[in-house]
Parts: sequence; structure tokens; C-alpha cells
Amino acid sequence: MPARGSGRTAMPLLALGLLGWGALASASPPLQLRIGEPRLHLFYKASGRLSEDILHRAEEFSAWNTVIGEGSAEEPADDALVILPILNGPDGSGGEAFAEAALTLRVVDARGKVLGIRKTGAVYIGNGGRDHLALWLKDVTCAGPIRIEASLGAQKQQAAIAFNCGE
Repeated sequence: MPARGSGRTAMPLLALGLLGWGALASASPPLQLRIGEPRLHLFYKASGRLSEDILHRAEEFSAWNTVIGEGSAEEPADDALVILPILNGPDGSGGEAFAEAALTLRVVDARGKVLGIRKTGAVYIGNGGRDHLALWLKDVTCAGPIRIEASLGAQKQQAAIAFNCGE
């Protein structure tokens, strides 16, 4: 019998775990992974809460002087959170999935400077058929025009908003 804590039982468990992932990938129906439309939420400093998704209100949402709570902002906000839905199936009802796939979520300003980036080499979606990738943007609300770019394989999504400041 191996000594307690010797680690001799860890290898079979690790191999079983790795075989489990392979079985999951091969036993599941064909993957229909897709990225949804990104969302953008302001982080309100005074209350500590997130705004509603401002990208889907971009035509009516004024991001002018958001840093001091002007425009359409409910209160001052320096930071923002980008959320990218990842779905298995057209509506996310495809269930559990795992795929080795390059997933990138990136935000750039008008000059092409990267303000934030998240990259993964694999995507795991639980039984619910949906997952989300988050990207925190610090001190972004006076960055001027920004573009959110998401890609999963050949799929691409983009969204834009202008965080302008001035007197």
C-alpha cells in the first residue's frame, strides 16, 4: 500500500480526468459554438453597481463626461466591464461543450492602442449551453472612441462607443 501523501494515486486520477475530457469532446453532438453580441456596463463608483448594457442603447446613450457622471451616466464612472456571451447552438441550448478554439476579446482606442485583452485557447460550456467571458477596462471613460472586437475561429463581433470628455 503506498504511503499516505506519496502521490502514487494521483497519476491514475489525472489520466482518468484527461480521458473524461476526451470522452466529453467525442461523445457530445457536433459543436455549434458561437459568440454572441458583446455587452458593456459602466462601473458606478459611488454605489459600486454596474449600469445596464450601454452598447445596446448606444444611439440614445451619451457617454460625454461619463467620468464625472454627465451625459447619460447615472453617476461617475471610470471603469467598465465588457461581457461576451459564448453559446453552444444557435440559442445556447446545445448543452455542454468543450473545444480547443482560439477565443479573443479585445478593446482598442481610435489609434489602435489595446486598452484590454483576454485570450483563451479552449472553450468550456457547462450543461446550460452558455458561458461568458469578461474583460475589465480601467480608466476607460475618457478614452474617446473605443472598439470592442471579439473572435472565435472565423466568427467575429464588433461594437463601438465614444467615451469623450471635455468642457
